[in-house]
Amino acid sequence: MENDHLSLAISATKSIESGVLSTFSVDASGYPFGSVTPFVLDHNNSPLIYVSNIAQHTKNICNNPKCCLTVFENTKDSQNNFRVTILGDAKKSEDPYHEQLYFKLFPEAAKYSKAHDFSIYYIDPIRVRYIGGFGKIYWIEKQQWNIDQAKWREQEKDIISHLNNDHHDTIEMMLKSFAEQDSSAEVLTLDPRGCHIKGNKNIYYFKFEKLCLTKQQLRESFISIAKRLKR
Repeated sequence: MENDHLSLAISATKSIESGVLSTFSVDASGYPFGSVTPFVLDHNNSPLIYVSNIAQHTKNICNNPKCCLTVFENTKDSQNNFRVTILGDAKKSEDPYHEQLYFKLFPEAAKYSKAHDFSIYYIDPIRVRYIGGFGKIYWIEKQQWNIDQAKWREQEKDIISHLNNDHHDTIEMMLKSFAEQDSSAEVLTLDPRGCHIKGNKNIYYFKFEKLCLTKQQLRESFISIAKRLKR
C-alpha cells in the first residue's frame, strides 16, 4: 500500500505538461539557470525532456548533469497548491520508447529536429520534494518514486487499442468531464494511476480513483468510471 502523498505527487506531476528546469550555468559558473521546459514522465516516473544541442540548458547539463525539475499549478494561490521538485541527473536517452512516448503527448515536437539537433534526455531521480499545500511537505525517495508497478505493462498497446475501439463511449464521457466534447477522443497513455486522453483542443490527464496494478483492476476501474459518468 503506497502513501497517499506519493500517489498525489505522481498524479499531479502527470497532469502538468511543463516545468522549470534548473541547471548549473556554464557561462555564469556556480549559479543556477532556470528555463521553462515541456516534459513527460516515463513508466518509471523519470521526466523526459526534448532539447536542442544549442540550447543553454543542454550545454549546462552536458557540463554538469545535476539538475532539478520543478512542477507546479499556475494559479494565484500557488502557496496552497501542489509543487513537486525532482532532483536528479540528466542523461541522454538511447531508448526509442522515450521518443515515441514524448511525441505522443507533444506531436508538434517531432518537427523540431529538422531545424536543430534535438535529443531526448531523461532525469534519473535522486530524491523528490512534494508540497501538497501549507504544512503538507514530504521527501520521496528514489526507490519509492522511480518504479513501474504495472503487471500489465507488456500488454499496454493492446489495452489502449481495446479501450479506444471497444469503449469509445466511456472515453468520450471521460473527456467531457474536462468540459470538452470530441467524438475523436482517444487514450494516448496508460499507467496505474490514470491515463492521458486527447481531445480536440488539449490533452488531459484523467486520474483513477484507485491504483490499478493488474488488468482486472483496470477493468474494474473503467467500469466504475463509466457507471459514475453516466449518472
